[in-house]
Amino acid sequence: MGWQPDETVSLEVFNETTKTDETDWTATADSRGDVSTTLTIGNWVGDTLRLTATGETSGLTVQNTFTDSPAVSATISPTTAVVGQPQTYTFTLSVDNGSESALSATVKVPSISNDPSDITITSNPGGWSAALNTSTTPHEIDLTGTTPVEHKGTDLVFTFSATATTAGTATWTTTAYDGRSQLAAPLSRHLSLG
Repeated sequence: MGWQPDETVSLEVFNETTKTDETDWTATADSRGDVSTTLTIGNWVGDTLRLTATGETSGLTVQNTFTDSPAVSATISPTTAVVGQPQTYTFTLSVDNGSESALSATVKVPSISNDPSDITITSNPGGWSAALNTSTTPHEIDLTGTTPVEHKGTDLVFTFSATATTAGTATWTTTAYDGRSQLAAPLSRHLSLG
């Protein structure tokens, strides 16, 4: 059962998380009554969204609920360390959304760690470099590239050494950029130190 052939279908996205109407538009059913359309997702990472499609002639209404996934993901390994002992970490930046790409990123250094050293890129989509930026508070690792990290492409992987200076849980906050703007809300990866 579909909409009527050539019927106009109204589509609305409601954000269940923030309780706000996000966007609405119309699409036209094809000769079989099927509708195909594209939604450009806003910065709704992690939000639960409800799409409602209603045929303007038939009155047929269909709803679907989904969660917006992040455009990028970041992992750090290992996720534990011992205070006062140097540790080598591996950090991976991936693009999880087929329509996005990353050309730069920053990783904020948590306050319970010394500044990273020996920052080395081990998997490189092309032309990427990494440097410690001590002019920011907190300090950060700045990553830039000429070939973007893309969905199902080569992930950016780098290693660095750091020493935990205080026990607790640290957050390495990562933000990726497509060359023009931030791709998604900053990603946080936690590291337990003891």
